[in-house]
Amino acid sequence: MINVKQLKAIAAFIQKDRSDARGGLTINFDKSEIFACSGSNAILVELVDGLEGKGQTIVPRDVVMSAIVLIGDGYMRASREDFCGIPFEPLTSDLFKDYRSIFTYDDFKLPGRPGLYQSSSMKLLEKLNNEFKGRGEFYLPSSPEKPLILEIGQAEIEPPEDDPDWVSPTEMVKAAIMPLKPSIKNTWNGINVKKKAQ
Repeated sequence: MINVKQLKAIAAFIQKDRSDARGGLTINFDKSEIFACSGSNAILVELVDGLEGKGQTIVPRDVVMSAIVLIGDGYMRASREDFCGIPFEPLTSDLFKDYRSIFTYDDFKLPGRPGLYQSSSMKLLEKLNNEFKGRGEFYLPSSPEKPLILEIGQAEIEPPEDDPDWVSPTEMVKAAIMPLKPSIKNTWNGINVKKKAQ
């Protein structure tokens, strides 16, 4: 289950002062996953425990931020009617469609050619990697115009003796950050270098 520090790291991907889907946390009850996107940065958490309901909904950012204060040492829970015990009116914006396509890896046979990424975006990834204890791996894009992807696997943690609500973590995290625009031109081409060496 997602604890308060993990929820805070996820909430950092929600865009402020928006009334559409970017201004909230999308919950897909059918797939047990949550998603947030600020435009240039996005996060998907799969196999989330503590979700009860069907379909999808969007929890407004202010409700998510209030939950971070209220749950203390507890864990995130959500239904169609409340988020961590807080009743809410879902955002009426259109839901994100095919958000999983954001986290599609490039062909690993191509050379990695990352762009230039904002330090604030890199800090989002660093925070996720600190709070989710599974193994983290970066997937480099094949073009400096494509996102850099961080994937964090399931964590293997010994259960604490003093937490009766604790359950073994199941969550898997995928996060993507877009490079600065316009991106710095990357002239290195590993394919051409390899051909010349043959």
